[in-house]
This record gives sequence, structure tokens and C-alpha cells, in this order.
Amino acid sequence: MRMCTLNSKLLLLILLSFSMIILLLMTTNFAKFKKTKFGRLQSTSITKKDESQLKITLQDSSGRTSPVLTKRIEKGIKKLLLFAGWPRSCGSFVGSILDGHPNMIIANIFSLFPKLESGKLKFEKSTIFNALYEFTQVDKEEGQRANAEEKKGYQLVFDDMYQGTFVDHVDVIGEKHALELPNLYMHHPEKFKSILGTLQKKLRIPVYIIRVIRNPYDNIATWAMYDKYHLEGILQFKKDTKEKGIKFNDSAILDRISRLYFKAYKATEDIKLLADKSTDIYCAELIRNPEAEIRRICSFLEVECYQEYVSSVVSHVYSSDSSTRDYVQWPKNISTFIENSIRTFGVSL
Repeated sequence: MRMCTLNSKLLLLILLSFSMIILLLMTTNFAKFKKTKFGRLQSTSITKKDESQLKITLQDSSGRTSPVLTKRIEKGIKKLLLFAGWPRSCGSFVGSILDGHPNMIIANIFSLFPKLESGKLKFEKSTIFNALYEFTQVDKEEGQRANAEEKKGYQLVFDDMYQGTFVDHVDVIGEKHALELPNLYMHHPEKFKSILGTLQKKLRIPVYIIRVIRNPYDNIATWAMYDKYHLEGILQFKKDTKEKGIKFNDSAILDRISRLYFKAYKATEDIKLLADKSTDIYCAELIRNPEAEIRRICSFLEVECYQEYVSSVVSHVYSSDSSTRDYVQWPKNISTFIENSIRTFGVSL
């Protein structure tokens, strides 16, 4: 009987020791996870297959969390969205509000085509999708979107929207880098077609193109001013214009930017034909009727247009466009060129 009791105690001791070893191993494994500044838990030991199944979360500065882009979510992405255009057209704003949709990821100035062309980014679906997604998180915290108010004078980060994150699934992923596409197309059209074709083949999803159009006079005027001044200089110049009647009259810059604007416009006409689907967004129309316009965009992209999302977009749309053209003294030859080009391309004002 005594021997039986000793054996029972020994067995219990062995079981307790085994449990402690298991607990120690689990604790050590968990310690291998580290937290980045965005709140993402990263493992230094698990496999990629295991990582895709974990319910790991991301957290930004506003405290919102979102899931990792798992293999299941990657497979559900239906479209690649790219912007084709030029600077100062309000494309950054459009890209930002689309990134704020709970089922869209739209990176800002990621330079997708240059990265693919140089080999810095491989033509692999998972690699491209994760690179775009991670870039949106960084951009919201410390990138161009985060610093837009300081450098551009307007806000591009909206805490009531889902920028840099998503909910449940992703329908659309892409990038806003307006001049990148027409610039490459203008200088190397065959290279552009090759990259786009390879993307369509490798990703096996349609490529959609959005072109954001602002009144050409306002667009060219703003672009020309930023070509010559920083934000502080532009604000001071506008103040001087109101107080002293001084106008921007650098004809060399105005001529160069005007011609570049319509060269880019012509290139985007060709680029739109290469896409699976494309549309134009007029900045003035978005300002005049934001609810109808954002619903039209959602319809174009075939994503659900949640009322909460629509209301948020409407609350962030500018009350009016900036009539930068009024700060410029337009030389006759340049205004004639612009008017002729507007008629040639059928640009709506």
C-alpha cells in the first residue's frame, strides 16, 4: 500500500513538472512576438503559413485596430485601382477619402511602377498587396498624408475614417500617384504597357483607372506657384495679391507647366484605353454635390457605399475650390493655348 502511495506521488510530481515545462515553452514562444510602433505583433519564429492564420491586429495612433492582410483576404481582392493625372488636381484628397473606405486600401505616392521596373518590388500578388497596405499605415502616421496640413495647407488624415486599415475584407487595393503613370507613358510607352500587362497577368484582377480633373486654369496656376514657391511663399504671395494687387507673372513657368499639363492629359487619354475600366472625377462636381459623386465612385468601383462612409466623406469635402487662377496674370499666348487645348480635349469646366 505504501509503495502504491509513493508511486502515485511520483506520477503526480512528473505530471506537474511536465506541465511547467509546457507552460515555460509557451511563455518563451509568446515572448518572441514584438510590438512595432504601429501596434503590430510580429513573430520571429512562426512560419508564413502560421502567420496568415493568426488573429494579429494592427493599431494606429488613433487607437483603431485592424486585421493583418491574410491569404484569405488577399484572395478576396477584386480590383487594382491606379490614378492617372498630374499634381495639384485634388487627387490626393480623392485618394485619401477612398483609402478611408472600410473595404479599400489606397496608398499615397507609393511609386508602384518605378519599384516594379527597378526590381525593388517583385511581380507577386502577396508582395505587392502587403507593400501597399503597409505603406498606407506608415503614410498616415508619418508620411505625406500625415504632413499634408503642414506642407500643403490642407488635411489628408481623417480619424473618423478607415485610412491605413480595413474591416473584414478588402475589395479594392491600389495607389494614388497621379503624374507617375503619364510621365512613364510619355517617355517610355512600351515599358509602361509591359509593366501594366504583367500586372494584369500576375494579379489576375482587373485594373481600374481614375483621373481627377480640376479646372485647368486653377490647376496650372497652383502647379506653377508650387514650382516656384514653398507653401509659406504661396500664402504670402496670395496675401500680397489681396493687399497690393500683385499677381503671379512668371510666363516661363506658366508656359512650361501649361504644356506639361496637356501632354499629361493626352497621355492619360491613352492610358485609360489600356485599363479594364476608367472614369473621370471632376473636383468641382465633388465639391458641388459630394454625396452623389461619392456614390457614383463607389458604384464605379463596385463597393458597398455605407451611409456612415458617405456622411464622413461629405463632412470632409472642401466648401469651395480655390480659384488660384485669380492670382495669375495670364499672358495672351498662354491663355489662348489653354483655351484651344480645353476645346481639343473636351475638358468640362
